[in-house]
Amino acid sequence: MRSPASASKVGGPGDRTRSRLLLERALASARALGMPKLAAAAEALGASPWRRQAAEGVPARWAFRRDGGLWTIGPEGEAAQVLHGRGFEHLRVLLGHPRCAFSAVELAARGGGVAVRPGDSAGPVLDERARREYGQRLADLRGELDVARARHDLGSIATVEAEIDWLEAAVRRAVGLGRRVRHTASTVERARTAVTKAIRAALRRILAASPLVGHHLVRSVHTGGLCRYEPDPSHPVVWDL
Repeated sequence: MRSPASASKVGGPGDRTRSRLLLERALASARALGMPKLAAAAEALGASPWRRQAAEGVPARWAFRRDGGLWTIGPEGEAAQVLHGRGFEHLRVLLGHPRCAFSAVELAARGGGVAVRPGDSAGPVLDERARREYGQRLADLRGELDVARARHDLGSIATVEAEIDWLEAAVRRAVGLGRRVRHTASTVERARTAVTKAIRAALRRILAASPLVGHHLVRSVHTGGLCRYEPDPSHPVVWDL
């Protein structure tokens, strides 16, 4: 039999945290495996105020705040504490500007991650890979803009035009006066590698601490020469940064 002392601990904060993590993992696995009935059952078991609001179309409000060496991540009352890493700063920039593309060089510079060294001369900041990424994203956005205009969807038109403006400004930030390049291809590749590794490491920590938030970010955060946070509009999130 369980002793009175041990019985008194049942249902305490530690048990609730473990139960929440297990339930979130079950929910994430059910969604990944395409098992809607199991996902619905897990959601019903774990129904909390923010989940009910999400079902009603109300944006979830999740924290992504740093306090010293720890980050508080997730919904109020269910937030996880995660150890700091450089990738978290990159994520905070992206979460603060949904759908806006940042070059890896810019994110690395903001986080103090990649220095531009004298003598780097392997080519322009917009190397072939980066040019493809910029070009493909702009082409996708212009296609979205055509659809929005055909539907007279003023809200979508404004959103897409704002992202096009942002992306074109990012190109201008990468190029100096007279189209002189600001950084070199070796710097770009170091930034691309460093930022991608840092963000992936941060996502692994978040997945372990809060699978539901982690899976949302894995689906929504895109890395490479261009990085952006593009959440599913059917599951809106407002971030407390």
